[in-house]
Amino acid sequence: MLAKLPSFENYSYSCTEIPNTVFFNRIYFLNAIYLVPTLVLNIWIFIILRIRHADFYKNNLTFSIITLDTVVAIIHIFLDLSVVRLFLYFPQFCPQFSQYFINYPIINDIIFPLYNYCRVSKTVTQSAIILSRLGCVKKPMKSDKLSRKLTPLIIPTTVFLPILVILNTVISKKEVVFWYGGFFTIYHRKFVWVSLSSLHLTFLFFAIAIFIFSSIMIVRHLPPHNELAERNCIIHAVLAVFGFSLQGFFQSYYALFRFQEWFPDFVIHGQFVIYDVMTVG
Repeated sequence: MLAKLPSFENYSYSCTEIPNTVFFNRIYFLNAIYLVPTLVLNIWIFIILRIRHADFYKNNLTFSIITLDTVVAIIHIFLDLSVVRLFLYFPQFCPQFSQYFINYPIINDIIFPLYNYCRVSKTVTQSAIILSRLGCVKKPMKSDKLSRKLTPLIIPTTVFLPILVILNTVISKKEVVFWYGGFFTIYHRKFVWVSLSSLHLTFLFFAIAIFIFSSIMIVRHLPPHNELAERNCIIHAVLAVFGFSLQGFFQSYYALFRFQEWFPDFVIHGQFVIYDVMTVG
């Protein structure tokens, strides 16, 4: 799901037959090997937090954000498996299903912004979780009271912020394009000066800064000789910063070089793995 069309030599204006269809099918199944268990796990987490033990977790800010993060992850993975990667890696479906997306633009008007919202949302929810944990560590005696007070404010804010990034995709024209026998969607920016890549990159910079700062502060405020908690905090921060840095690298590379003739095809495939680091992790 790209912001604007690069000059790929394999791009075409209709479904094309390719000799290595099975190869792309295998890429999809390799992705499904880890995405399906992740989807099941997120559904199970949601059931625990909001059905089985809802009374216990509903007033806790951290678990409310985790619930939101879980819901977004479920939607994200579902769209990947049922739409985005399915129609990109299964050229067999192109002739029939691409026509639905072309003839009924409302499908892309919903799916394209929603998919990109899910991608951006992880940046916001993970930042909100680490800040919530920082508040619990700094003021442990008041954490429950603060949690109940801040939840009605933080949750709507966390839901709203990604909309700022994907708003241009909502109001812009979408187009179905064909590549390697499959198809995907691009958008033509209504406001040319507002780039999905640059806005997302800005959010990623803030997320990395928040994680580094919050993790340092959490470690400083932990009780003395609590080495296990310190190690877990550091590992979590390193993994999160690594995942966000990968996304930042992709957004920077794509924003700077997407119109170059030498722009490599594998970057389009690689973007899925880059985002999967945070979705699965």
